[in-house]
Amino acid sequence: MTKTLKFLTALAALTLASPAWAQGTIPEVTFAKVETTAQSGQIEVVDGSAPFAYADGTTMLPGEEVAAVYVVTQPNVTLSADSEIPFEVAVDGTILPDETVVDRIVWPALGNVAATSRSMTIDEAGALWATRWSKYSPIEGMTVLTRGFPCYWPQGESTALEKGQRIALYLIVFDSRAYGVDGTVAVSVPNVEDTQGPACVSAWGATLVTVSSSIPNSGVLSPCFVNIGEDAGTFLGILYENAPLLPPVALTRAPALPASLTVNGETLADVAAIEDALTPAVSGLAASTLPGGTAGLTLTLAPPAAPGLMAYDLWTTDTLGGTWVRFDAFLQQKGLATSSGMRYTRLRIDGVESLQIPQVEGETTRFYQLRAAGSETGEQK
Repeated sequence: MTKTLKFLTALAALTLASPAWAQGTIPEVTFAKVETTAQSGQIEVVDGSAPFAYADGTTMLPGEEVAAVYVVTQPNVTLSADSEIPFEVAVDGTILPDETVVDRIVWPALGNVAATSRSMTIDEAGALWATRWSKYSPIEGMTVLTRGFPCYWPQGESTALEKGQRIALYLIVFDSRAYGVDGTVAVSVPNVEDTQGPACVSAWGATLVTVSSSIPNSGVLSPCFVNIGEDAGTFLGILYENAPLLPPVALTRAPALPASLTVNGETLADVAAIEDALTPAVSGLAASTLPGGTAGLTLTLAPPAAPGLMAYDLWTTDTLGGTWVRFDAFLQQKGLATSSGMRYTRLRIDGVESLQIPQVEGETTRFYQLRAAGSETGEQK
């Protein structure tokens, strides 16, 4: 059998229109539930916020991160709903600003001005319900319980703006799912550094929340609801007059290469060198027998020089000049796997590992590639 050991790390970023935004003071991004008491005395709880979802529609896994960033614009630059998001997220979680639009990126302090937290994590329900609630009861028999995402200008950060500069608040959601060669799925370990999100980002999305012409203060924040269902949005529109209702964050953007990368104490800034440091290798390919006695292949995978920062897809074709497809999709076409059983996309290659794959009966030639997850569209199916 002829094989190729060519591995691609090409990355592409999509350009999508920004969702709706709200002009005004910096708000508290809020998630909500509505409690109503029926005549019987029973309490009905309505989830105001739907669970966050990946690009494929599935509920986000516990441990994924939601973050926010302040974008301080260059003088006389105006951002709106039609503006392209003025930054990218790299595979290692760093934020890469468009310097023609952005003067600096500031990560808010979440909770209070002295807080060191820069993100929140999705809970077991795929939402952000894990901690405290506040109660507001403007209508008899109804209580709204809200979980805030309060963003404050952090202590120690310059509070001076140049003439014509503005501050935009963006909400960012990360998709850092990856599979081990044994098929187990996990999300990246939360990154606690002030200046980056989680590593191994395979897709991300951002929503412009608001734009302000002044540094936000630490006073009372007005609510701004995100990911709110239609029925709950009606309730909230009555209870919180003029409170913006933002749409869910769409995770449809591919990550970019980081601007620099430190490997074994050496800082790499050249694109080719960074790509090489993120490229894994196949040190062996041999015939094997899969569980159940079917014919298969065993690929021995060696990690890249900078492991743990990127996930990879296995792609295949029957001829070098043919069309490359994800190996998952190929197996489904051949009836060798179902969508629930495919685990050859978004591989996390942190060490030397062996990956067993099915082999199509009667085939004598097939080619394989490893590509960076998200390199085609940023949307993983």
